[in-house]
Amino acid sequence: MQTFKDSKGRAWEIDVTLGSLSLVKSRTGLDLKHIVTGDLRTSLGEMADPEKLFDVLLALTEKQRQDQNVSPEDFGAALNDADLVESAMEAVINGTVDFFPPRTRAALQSALGTIKKVGTEIRARAIEKADQAVKTLEAKAAEVLNPSTSKPNAGSSPESSVSTPAGTATASST
Repeated sequence: MQTFKDSKGRAWEIDVTLGSLSLVKSRTGLDLKHIVTGDLRTSLGEMADPEKLFDVLLALTEKQRQDQNVSPEDFGAALNDADLVESAMEAVINGTVDFFPPRTRAALQSALGTIKKVGTEIRARAIEKADQAVKTLEAKAAEVLNPSTSKPNAGSSPESSVSTPAGTATASST
C-alpha cells in the first residue's frame, strides 16, 4: 500500500487490488495492468495526463473520500501543487507495481528506477538549455536596447551633423 498527502495534510492510501484495477479501468478506461503487461512508457504517459490521473485518484480514493466526507471538488482543490500531484502519481504507479508478484515487481522497480534517472537527466539538460536560451535572449535584448554600448565598433559611426548655432557666420553666407 502506498500513500500521498494533499495540501491540507490529509493522507490518502493507494491500495491496488483486483477490485480497484477493475474500478479504475471501468471509470477511466486506463488499464493499470498495462504498466506490467503493456508498454511501460505509454502507461506512464497516460498517467502524466493530469485529468486522467485525477480520475484514477478519484476511483482509488473513493471510499476514503466518502468516509471523510470529501467531495471530488475539495479533493482536487487540495492537489494544488505539482509536487503533490507527482507524489500522488508515484503512489499510484508504485501501488500498481506492488500488486504484482515479487519477480515481476523487482523487474518493474528496476525499469521505473531507470526511467526516473533518465527523466532527471532530461530535466537537468532542459533547464541548462533554457538557462542558455535566456542568456542569449538577454544579450540580444541588450544589443537592441543599447546599440551604442553593445557594438564593438561604436566609435566608427559617422559623425552627426550638428546645426551651426544661430548668429554664427559661415563661409557661404558672406
